[in-house]
This record gives sequence, C-alpha cells and structure tokens, in this order.
Amino acid sequence: MKINLQKSNVTFLYAMTLIFVAAFPINFSNFTITIYSSTAASLIFLLLFNYKHLRIHSNDLLLISLILIYTFYLTINAMIIDPSKLIYALQKSLPFYVFILLIITFKKNIKAILLVQKIIGYSLIFCMLSALLLFFLGFSNIYLSSKTIISLISNQYYLDVFGETRLQFMSTHKSRFGVLCIFSLIIILKHQNLNKIFKLLIIVVIMVNLYFSSSYTSLLLAACVLFFCIFNYLKSTKSINKYTKLIMFKFFLIMLFSLILLFFNFGNSKGKDFSNMGDRLYIWQASIYQICNNPWGIVTVDNNFYFKNPDRNLDLKSAHNIILNEGIESGLLGMFMLSIIFLLIFKKLRKDRLLFLGTLVVFLAGMFDIILYENMNYIFWYLIAYFYILSEKSNVGYYNSLKNI
Repeated sequence: MKINLQKSNVTFLYAMTLIFVAAFPINFSNFTITIYSSTAASLIFLLLFNYKHLRIHSNDLLLISLILIYTFYLTINAMIIDPSKLIYALQKSLPFYVFILLIITFKKNIKAILLVQKIIGYSLIFCMLSALLLFFLGFSNIYLSSKTIISLISNQYYLDVFGETRLQFMSTHKSRFGVLCIFSLIIILKHQNLNKIFKLLIIVVIMVNLYFSSSYTSLLLAACVLFFCIFNYLKSTKSINKYTKLIMFKFFLIMLFSLILLFFNFGNSKGKDFSNMGDRLYIWQASIYQICNNPWGIVTVDNNFYFKNPDRNLDLKSAHNIILNEGIESGLLGMFMLSIIFLLIFKKLRKDRLLFLGTLVVFLAGMFDIILYENMNYIFWYLIAYFYILSEKSNVGYYNSLKNI
C-alpha cells in the first residue's frame, strides 16, 4: 500500500467519523435505517484498502477470528429471523471490519500511529471547543441531514422539555456526547505533543461540556479518570515533598467526593429515584424478560415494537445497557460473543493503565445507556482500535521513535 493512499484513507475515515457527522435516513416498511457520513467513509476505507499484503499478527488472531464469527452470525441470524432487517445487521457489522483493518494498518506502519494521533487529537479538540461555543451561542445540538441540511436545537428547547441543559453537539443523546467527552479526555491526557497549558485548558473545556450536557454519570466517571491521573502524578513526581503531596491528594479526594454528592443532589432535584437507578432496574428486568422470550434475538427494535415492563408504565425501545441490548437484538449467543470481544480488548489494554481505565469507564457508561448506537458505534470502535495498538506501544522509546519520524 502506498503511504500517500494510506494517509488519505485513514485521514478521511477519522475526519468523517469525528468531525463531519451527517445523517441520511432511509425508510423501510417497518423500520428506518440511518446512513451516516461515517458509514460512507467506512465503505470507502474498505474499498481502498490494499489486501495484497494482509498479515494478521498471532497475538490478534483470537480477537479477529471471534469478530469475524460474530459478524457472520449477525448476518445469518438476521436472514433467518427477519430478512427485511438484514441491512441493519450489515451496517452494525461494518465498524468491526474496519476495526480489524485499522489494527492491521497500525501494526504494519508505525507512521500511521503518528498520523492518527494528530487526526484524532485535533479533531476532538475542535469538537470540544465547537460544542462549548455552540452552547454559549444558545444552541445545544446541530444536525446535518439530507432533508434540512443544517438543523440547530436551542438550549431553551431542552430546558422546556427535560428541565435541564442537554449539550449534545453532533450526538443524538447526551449520554453519547458524554462518552465522546470521556474519549476526548483520555486522548488529551495521553497526547505527548500538546503544550501543558493548552492541554489543561482543553481538559477544563471537556469537564464544562460534561456539566452542561447533564450527563452526570459521564461527568462522575471522567472525574474518576482525572483523579487517577492526579494520583499517579503525585505518586511518581519527586519535585514535591511528601507532606505537600498528602495535602494535594486529600484536596482532590474531597473534590471527588463532593462531585459524588453533587451527582446525587442533582438527581434528586430532578425527581430521579436512585433506589432503582432512575428506572434502570425496571428496564433491565424487562430486557431480561424480552431476551428469555426471544433467545435468538429480534435483529433490531423496529417502529412497531416495544417491550414493556409489567410492573411499571414503561414502553421501552432499548435496554439502556449495551450487553442486554445486544441480547435483545442478536440473542444470547450474540450477547455472549460481544462480551468475550470486550474481555479480549480489556486484556490487551491492561498494559496501559490509563487506556484500560478510560475504556473501562466508557464501558461502565454504556452499562447505563446505549452508546454503541448510530454514529457513536463507529466512533467507539475506531478509537478503541487506536487504543488497542497504543497500549502495546506505550513506552518512552516508542514515543521517541515517533518524534524522530
């Protein structure tokens, strides 16, 4: 593969996934499929990829094999259960195929990591700054679509409907924007070539965005990541005496607990019942009941289908949990395979504590909301592909080699 073509292909993929988020809905008889700019970019990436020298490293063979089996199962399962929903299963599988090829590309060419670090870092900085600017201009959301071209949703709309601000930028839900903020935080903390003052400024912007998104779960999880980094810094630095370290550590610990108390106070002020995790326990109960009744799944929840919880007046269209939602869509077998895929990824990421913790935090956020959905499905897997390789290269010698390229 020529390096120029590879650079263009990777750059186009990440730019269309992270920055230019356009939606093109396609209506079918009983459900709607939305094609995103990242969908088109992923297809182009697959078409332009040079498969002649495709080489899978032995360390990645188990994960890649399981992903291929999983995506094959999604396709066959959809054809058997409801062939009309096959296109949804194929679209769901698309990010996994790109994920595999990204891993192969990054391992084959060390320059690709340097390129992707710049693309991802500056793209997410642009997103975080643009989101905050948009909010201060009076808007919480911006949509690009084939119908309206550009749609802006005001801050007041979310205040009127939900009684809270919901900064979402180009995401379709506050929880998905919250996950994008957490990803941004991890990547900024990990970035080696940013000025320290500028890095601190962007971290503040990310936390402010999380606050205005009202995604308090993501805000709390992001604070835990920051606390981990501060603790590691205080532990490793020799320029600060132990008494000052102890005072600073206690200060940040108090701040973290204050944020936890603030989290519960905000929840109660908005009428949330934390005894059932904001109705999550009832939703998960209904989801498990749905999985038991359809052990092979239903492919996707269409416009005419709702699963109900008999104990609550809840009409549900998602499980608010990525594992249970997978069980609803692709059954017990699909849920099991996706769980193993996550475990294998976590096993790889354990080599780098920050990447491991950051990905774990994103996964925990996904246990309370659907994050592997719509455009976030592409963002998640393509950033995890970057983390996957970066965890292997997370050492001083590697970064020095990058700087000399």
